[in-house]
Amino acid sequence: MPLIPDQSKRVSENLPEYFEDAQYYLASKVQSEYFVHRFSERVQKWYATPDMMKESFHGYKKYENKPEIPLLPRLKTFRNINLEKNVLNRKSTRGFKGKSISFSDLSNLLTLSMGLKEKGKWIKNKKEGESFISRALPSGGGLYALEYYVLSLNVTGLNSGLYHYSPHKASLAHLSSDKKLFDLRNYWSQKELFGSPAAIIYVTAMFPRVRAKYGARALRYILMEAGGVGTQMNLICNAMNVDFCFDGGGCEEKIEGLLGVDGRNEGLVAQFIIGHGAEY
Repeated sequence: MPLIPDQSKRVSENLPEYFEDAQYYLASKVQSEYFVHRFSERVQKWYATPDMMKESFHGYKKYENKPEIPLLPRLKTFRNINLEKNVLNRKSTRGFKGKSISFSDLSNLLTLSMGLKEKGKWIKNKKEGESFISRALPSGGGLYALEYYVLSLNVTGLNSGLYHYSPHKASLAHLSSDKKLFDLRNYWSQKELFGSPAAIIYVTAMFPRVRAKYGARALRYILMEAGGVGTQMNLICNAMNVDFCFDGGGCEEKIEGLLGVDGRNEGLVAQFIIGHGAEY
C-alpha cells in the first residue's frame, strides 16, 4: 500500500535515492511536483460536497451498547497553576513502579487534553444534531482525527480493562477485560524499560476523516495533532504529580488487533504511559 493514496509511479522513479519517509515528505509538500495540482482541487471539492464534510466532521467514534463510566474530573486545583514553573518542571519518566493513579487524575487528564468545550465552558453531553463543538486541543481543519483508548492497569476507582474515551458523553466506554490486554510483553517491545505503569493511552487516527479534505497531507496533520495532545498531557500529568512518557515502541499491528481496529482506515499513531516512577 503506497504511503500516498493513488501515488503515481513517477514519485518513486524521480526519488530513487530516498527512503520511503523522505519520499512521503517531499511528495506531500504543497509545492511538490506530485501534489501541487491536487491540493487546491481536493479542498475545493471537499467544501462543495456536504456529505463529505459531514463525514469528516463526525468528530468522534461511538461504541453502542457498551457500559459508559462518567468521568469525575476535579479541575479547581488547576486554576492556580504556575505555567512557567510547570513547563520548567516538565519531564519524561521511565521505570514505573506499579503505583496507582486515581480515576480523578485520569478524568482530569482526559478532560483537559481532549474534552469538548464551548464559550469558555466544558460540554459534558453533546446531543445528536447539535452544531459542531471544538475540543481542548487544536486539530488540522478542526477535523479531530484522533481516537483515544485507555488501558487501565492500576487506576483507583476504575476496573482494569480497555476503554474508549467518548468526548460527546465525557465518559469511558468499557470495551474489554480480556486477559490478553494485560500480557504487555506480547505487544510492547519496551516493557522492561518502562516497568509497571498505572495506565496506557493508545491514540489511533481515523485516516479517511482527514484524507477526504487534505489528501496526501493528511498524515502530516494527524501527527501534528498527536504530538500536540501528547505535550498537553505531559504538562497536565506533571501538574498533578503524575509521571508521563511518550513511547514509540509498541507493536502496532498487535496493539491494533487488541483495540479491534483494522490498521488501515484506523491505526495506532501514538501511545502515552502514565503512572509513578522511581522518584515519586
